[in-house]
Amino acid sequence: MGIIGAKISILYLSWGQLSGGNGDAHMVFKRKMEACQSIFWVFIIFSMGMDNPLVDNWAHLGGLIAGMLCGGYLFSDEAVLVQENTAGGRPATMFQKAQGKLCGGALVGVNLLLLGLLFTVTRKSFDVPQY
Repeated sequence: MGIIGAKISILYLSWGQLSGGNGDAHMVFKRKMEACQSIFWVFIIFSMGMDNPLVDNWAHLGGLIAGMLCGGYLFSDEAVLVQENTAGGRPATMFQKAQGKLCGGALVGVNLLLLGLLFTVTRKSFDVPQY
């Protein structure tokens, strides 16, 4: 799910880079097919885990969100550079330039929150009973 999340993030970041003219129609179609396939696999994975008590869908959701945030952090600078350096490309906005830092900060924040929650909820299981 993390890899699918990173793929969705890359598709989001690079969605507007091809405009559909000058022979780019095939690339636009390919990008739309990749988006449909990613969404399809997300639904398949979640639906398979709905009835199976051995599959943790919360872990799948966490992997998807973490993959999206990691993909946004790792690939946002590359998407901004490609956008600015293409022929007829417009300069990136301030938000587009800050997307990578925002995704990285959100990833660190979510991980710290979950780590704190883990130790808060499971603290009683670590306590040794006093006799």
